[in-house]
Amino acid sequence: MRSYRFITPVIFLFVLLSGSISYAIDVSLTQIDSYDANCTVSQIEYSPVHQLLFLREAGTSVHVIDLQTNTEIANHQATEQFTDMDLTADSNYLFVADYGGERTGYGDPIRPHYVHRYDLQNRTWTIAQAPKIAWKIEAVSP
Repeated sequence: MRSYRFITPVIFLFVLLSGSISYAIDVSLTQIDSYDANCTVSQIEYSPVHQLLFLREAGTSVHVIDLQTNTEIANHQATEQFTDMDLTADSNYLFVADYGGERTGYGDPIRPHYVHRYDLQNRTWTIAQAPKIAWKIEAVSP
């Protein structure tokens, strides 16, 4: 069992009376929580808004942890192989790339590639086939 700690940098912002802004950054990190995982984690995403933690276990699955109850609420399996995941800036969706392989030098998929989306508000997964290669993913919110 591995223990993961959540840390956050502390940033201080000062506004001067003259209207100019100056700032100081405290580079120390503050632990805000920890979680003991029962898997080998290769990537982590955290939503402070929804108090959810996502642990990508190599290419096989994504574990969804509710940090309010400290319990795993979902263990979502890859169709092929998970290679990357990213949380939208508004913290409402997690996107996960499901890589189906490709012909070296041609860029053609060997098997279908998928994009998995987790809706953090409704706590549901949806899966759609990618039009080409899904390997790295970058979530963009409208």
